[in-house]
This record gives sequence, C-alpha cells and structure tokens, in this order.
Amino acid sequence: MNLLSALRRLRLPAAAVWLFLPSALVAAAGADATALRLGVMRWFVTAFLFLILLSLLRQYVGRFAWILLLSAWSAYATLCILLAAYQAQFGSPIDIGFVLASPIDSLRTLLVEVGNLGAVLVLAGLLALMFFNGASLSILATSADDQKSRRTAIAALVLLLPAFFYLGAPHKMLLAEYALSSLHVRIDVPPIVTDYSKFDLRGSGENVVLAQLESLNAIAVNGEMAVNGRAWNGNYLPGTTKLRPRSIYFPYLWAHDVFTNHGQQSILCGVIRNFEPAYYHQSRPLGPCLPELFRRAGYKTVFLSSYPDGKFYNTDAFMKGVGFDDIRFADFMQPGDPITAWGYPEKIFLRRAYEYLHNRYKPDEKLFIYLAMCAHHAGFSRGTADDRSWFTAPSGQQIDGYLASAKIQDSALVDLFDLNEKFVSGGRPTHLVVVPDHSFPLGLYGARMPQQGATIDNFLTTCLYIPPDSRRAEFAEGSKVEQIFGQSDLVPTIAELVTHKPHQNSFVPFIKTKPAPTEKYEPCQVMTQPYSGGFVSVARGMHTYLYSMQQHTITAYELTLHPIRQRELWVRRHVRFTDFEAEYGCRRYRAAHP
Repeated sequence: MNLLSALRRLRLPAAAVWLFLPSALVAAAGADATALRLGVMRWFVTAFLFLILLSLLRQYVGRFAWILLLSAWSAYATLCILLAAYQAQFGSPIDIGFVLASPIDSLRTLLVEVGNLGAVLVLAGLLALMFFNGASLSILATSADDQKSRRTAIAALVLLLPAFFYLGAPHKMLLAEYALSSLHVRIDVPPIVTDYSKFDLRGSGENVVLAQLESLNAIAVNGEMAVNGRAWNGNYLPGTTKLRPRSIYFPYLWAHDVFTNHGQQSILCGVIRNFEPAYYHQSRPLGPCLPELFRRAGYKTVFLSSYPDGKFYNTDAFMKGVGFDDIRFADFMQPGDPITAWGYPEKIFLRRAYEYLHNRYKPDEKLFIYLAMCAHHAGFSRGTADDRSWFTAPSGQQIDGYLASAKIQDSALVDLFDLNEKFVSGGRPTHLVVVPDHSFPLGLYGARMPQQGATIDNFLTTCLYIPPDSRRAEFAEGSKVEQIFGQSDLVPTIAELVTHKPHQNSFVPFIKTKPAPTEKYEPCQVMTQPYSGGFVSVARGMHTYLYSMQQHTITAYELTLHPIRQRELWVRRHVRFTDFEAEYGCRRYRAAHP
C-alpha cells in the first residue's frame, strides 16, 4: 500500500479533532488575541507533523526505543501546548522560576485558578490524543510498502518542521526558550535586610493593630485606571471614604515586591530586593523584625489570618520565626461561616477575630496585633471552587470584577474600625495601620499577572493610618498625603509612634498637624520583580529607574499625578548591576546587606 494513499484513506477522525481542538481550547479560555490563537494552533500542527515523522521512522528503530520516543514527544508537546494555552488564558506566560519556588503551593494556586477537574481532563485528553495519533500513524507507516514515498515524506517533514517552528513562531512557546528563559540568567544579588537591632521599644505603652489587605492596586482603587480606551473613575473605596475624616490616607505607597510572602517580610522585617524563592531564607541572619522588637518590649504578639492553611508557603514557620507568639489561621472561625477559595470574607473574619481577642486578651495589655485578610485574592470571584471565570474573562470584565471585590474588602474597614474601638475602649491607646501586601497589575502597561511587568501598575498600593483617640490632635486627620512612601518605612514609623522618639526614615513628621519634613527621611525606595528575568526598580521622588537583570539596561521614567502615570525618558544599555546600584541605589540600604 502506498503511504500517501494510506494517509488519504485513513480519514483520521482523531486528526479532525486534532485540528479542531486548538480553536476550541483557546475559545474556551476566552483569549482574544489572534497571535495567541495562532500560537496554540501552530503547536498542534507542529506536534502532529512530528508524530507523522516518528511513525515513518518506526521501522528503523526498535519497538522499545520507538515507544520511548513517542512517549517523550507526547509529554513534551503536551506541556508546550499547555504553556501556550496558559498564556492564551491568563494573558501572560507562566514563569517556571515562580513555580519552582514552591511547586506544591504553586500547583494548588493554579488548580484554584483553572479548576481541579478541568486541569486533569485537559492534561489526560492531550496525552491520550497525542499517543493515539502516534500509534495510529505508525500502523499506517509500517503497512506501507513504498520505500520511495516513505523516504520522500521523511525528507519533506524534516524540511517542513523548522519552518513551523521558526517562521510560524511557535518556537516562542518552546519549553527551553519560553518557560525556562527566566532561569537562564543567574541573579546573584543578595537581598537587602534592614538592620533594626538598635531599635528599642521598651518603655512604650501604646498598642498597634496592623491590618493587612490583599492585592490592592492603588491606581485602580483610586479611580485612575484606563485600559483599551475605557476608564474606571468611580469611588471604589467606600470604607476608606467613610473613615477619611478620622484618618490619614496615603493614596500611593510603594510595595517592594509582587507577592504576599515577600510583601509580609518587607512590612515586618524591612527585607527588600529579594530574588530568593518564598520567604527570606531563615538560615541567613535576619535580625529582629517588628514582632520581635515588640516582644522584647513586653508586648504580646498576635498573628490572625483569614486563610485556614498555615503551611501555605510556610507562613506559619515564618511568622513564628519573626517573633509572633500567638499564631492562628482561622481556627477561631465558626461552623457555617461563609468561606471563599482564598479564606474567609473580611467582615466575618474581623468579627470572629475580635471575638477571639476579647476572649483571650484584655485591652489594657500591651499588644501588637497583625490581621491578615486574604479573600480579595487573584481570581477575585470570591467563589468557593475556583477562579476560572475571572481569569477567562476579557480585560474589561476582569477589572470590573477586581474592583467589585476590592469594594467588598474596603467596606470592611468600617467594621475593623468599629470593632477595634470597642476592643480598646478603656484600654491602652491603639494605633491602627491598614496596608496591603502588594499591588496586582490590571493591564495599564500590559501586564495582568503579578509575575509579569515592573511598572507602577505592579508596585503601587495604598495605606491608611488612624491615630489613637488620645493623640488625635497631633496628627492631620482628614488629610491625604501624596508623597509616596514605602512599606519598609512602616517599622521605623511604628517605632516612632509608640516610643515618641524620632527614627531614621519614619514618615511620622510628614503626617503631623504641623508637618515637619526632616533630613532623617530619604525619599528613595527599591522594588523587585523576581520573575520574568528579574527587575530592580529604584524610585527617587517622582522618578524611577528600572534595571533589567536579563538585558542589563536602565530605563528611566518620570511620574506624573492626577492620574498617576509613568513616562519613559531614556534607556541606557550594557550597564552592570553594580554600576546601576552605585549611581541610583538608596543610601539607606547600602550598609544593610547581610
């Protein structure tokens, strides 16, 4: 039987599915980019051509070797197709460095995003389809008796495959070039660990409640987001708006990193520029963090999280290591309390948290309390199963969903204030600080996932401060501070608030009734994007300088307000990181390296 006629006679119902599946997969993912559709489609066609080539080679290799080749190619092509589909669905490529930082937790996060059943079915279906096509074609190839046709087909496929790889652009989806690109560059830059060993909080008698919000994009919630010609300029901060007369609002605050674990270590420990996976490695000297400073001063340190799994990214171990005594992950919640895929909603969590505090502590005790709220997490659907509906929606609908969830989170701040006022009534003066862990990019400059991009869309979040009743006259309540401070300023700021003593790089002087800016504060911040090849951004006032660890370039930007935007000024190429740091690095951090 002639091979070519055999291929014509096969009619290949599986091949029909093969050609239909890419379009169905991308359509189901909700991708609206033609280039991504073509990328997924070309990968399917390329994989199919490779299977034909393997089937033609069947008679030249042993059975065992051929099965190994077919299995290896099936697994590899399936992975590459899934990578292409991931980019089609989420709008940005996956970063293997991010996955390898904590594989189990990354997989759990991904399964929440796409759904457990859907992920298993897609993976199993692709592998089965790949192997079935390869086996079917090999039977055809071995039954053919036309050696000339076989050799001609092999030569044609060998010549055709590079064209599909490089002219058709699916080589951008290759595992080696696409998914592992961020691992090709070794980032040998140590984290900056701020030294707080000389901070002494003994003698202070005022309490602090630090409430951590989740994934708050300052540009979006301040009504300044614009994507694809559409603007979102409403009021997305109902709780903050109600509390404004009683608080000091920072519409912009530099978040030093892009994920919760790094954000928490910036807030509590002043660790920045951390390219290491997960939390800062505990085997290196960390020095005293804020909870430990309070503990040394005789405070009871309490960490309460709305997410029930303390093992997630080793949060429990980190919080214990930095000085918290009482660490609880939603074990004080009650049966029947509503829960989302990312923990308990803010209002019920705060209610239960303060019930626990009332039962366990007295308001006249010296307390440092950290409340971690997690429900407004990537996916922003607040569902209990998965967040696929948000990730598969067009960008405009994603921003709508994000802001709807952000409003729910922010509205809970009124509950936080009321519950805290009842708890501290008759007790010690208590400072209430509300700060998010990080921002979440929404496409202002293209990026729509935290591990992509290194712009103000990635790094700007907010902050809210409410002083104790007994000290209200000292502070400019009702004011909005437009100078952009950073998360690492919080430790010296809180230290100054409770000790009444000036601390280097505290922003207390800027929020007094009579502001008194001081030379003790250096307006310089360092932000880090650990993924996508690695970036370090240094903000000096209203200018930022972005260094690419992969390209060795510096890009300078000017920031403008109302609405806040960044404008590129210039690009400098072939710059060593040491030269970048020497010219643009912050003085406050130069002596802080471990």
